[in-house]
Amino acid sequence: MKIIPQENFHFILFEEFVQNMRNVLEGVFQFLGISYKNFNLSEMKTHYHAATTPKSLTLQLWRNQLLRLRARRVYLDHLIDVPNRTEITDNMILRIIDLLHRIINPHKEKKPPNMKMETRMFLNYYFSRENGSLSGLIGKDVESFWYLD
Repeated sequence: MKIIPQENFHFILFEEFVQNMRNVLEGVFQFLGISYKNFNLSEMKTHYHAATTPKSLTLQLWRNQLLRLRARRVYLDHLIDVPNRTEITDNMILRIIDLLHRIINPHKEKKPPNMKMETRMFLNYYFSRENGSLSGLIGKDVESFWYLD
């Protein structure tokens, strides 16, 4: 933003988009100088992923601990400052554990459990500190969307 003027940016919060897709899209079209009247919102295809939770949360946590190395390997290309790919070996036993776990502890479409208040308070504190100047930078009130009571 030091090189490109702020008026050349148009920021959208996902939460605003979900709440009022039409207004957000009209704002994008206006920013781009495109006519919105020819756009048919009903033709826009949207999809979502329903929340799923494992049958047993405890079993899922055990599996996560066992497969931490494998997960790290899967996402290795997307991370920075990780060991060389050759340093992490692919273990057949871990693959079998993962497969068995998916059979024994399938995910079901249901509402996830409520977050503990201590966890919410910690995350609100941490991210409000980290993102403290974001609202002013992008001209959007992120606090009202992201940091809930």
